[in-house]
Amino acid sequence: MTAARLSLLVSTKGRGVQSVPTLLLPQRDDVAYVVVVQYDRPDELNKIPDVLRVRPDVTLVFQQGKGLSRSRNCAIAHCRTPYALLADDDMIYRESDIDNVIRTFHSHPETDVFCFQILNARAEPYKHYPKASFTYARRPYGYFFNSPEIGFRVQDSLPCFDERFGLGAPYLICGEEEVFLHDSCRKNRLQVDYYPVVAGRTTRPGTGQSRAGTPEFFRSKGAVLYQLHGAAGACLRMVKQALLSRSALSPIRSFKYMMQGMLYIFRSCASPS
Repeated sequence: MTAARLSLLVSTKGRGVQSVPTLLLPQRDDVAYVVVVQYDRPDELNKIPDVLRVRPDVTLVFQQGKGLSRSRNCAIAHCRTPYALLADDDMIYRESDIDNVIRTFHSHPETDVFCFQILNARAEPYKHYPKASFTYARRPYGYFFNSPEIGFRVQDSLPCFDERFGLGAPYLICGEEEVFLHDSCRKNRLQVDYYPVVAGRTTRPGTGQSRAGTPEFFRSKGAVLYQLHGAAGACLRMVKQALLSRSALSPIRSFKYMMQGMLYIFRSCASPS
């Protein structure tokens, strides 16, 4: 038996764990799974599907509490393969997709962090994807990636996900992918590249977009802009974002919430650890 090369790092909580068996491929030597199950009460763990407990290629990790970025970091810490692909519990994978992902890792040793494509529930592109590869530092204006589109080589220089961002975080509901990729590119000097390769399919369209335009969304947006561009750069972009936003919130309120997010990050960085 050959050692697995790629791990699918699955984050789930509550009833979502019931969907995880759907994403498992027939067992193969080169693929493994790390499934992080977050829970609030111990009795919730009684609902774990038996297949996750008995499959030798599945590593189950239980984490009390919540926070998607916490879950991602936990999965990375338990990963024992050289390659990893982030996954949500609503994803489905085909053998050919995984073959292409592994082949892309093999073919591009210069790349540390990989950005792929995914399909929606109708087997259509999840969003508009460029046809040609590009380096993330020179990505098209306004382009961003969702977690299931991201894979990476597992190495010590890989940054953690910032646990102040993401679903389940105390104040900032999104933006963890942008901050992760920015930290990979800039702070850790890892090469981040996009390849027009389909990694998998989500079973529901619009994941993560239900709160766009809300105060929580704008707080997160302001925090992300501050992390990526500093105070001066963030303020200029927040003004533009507020003026161009089609949210029901007024530009003044949108800017106010973005400023709250920026100040939240500023104060958390200034606070003694």
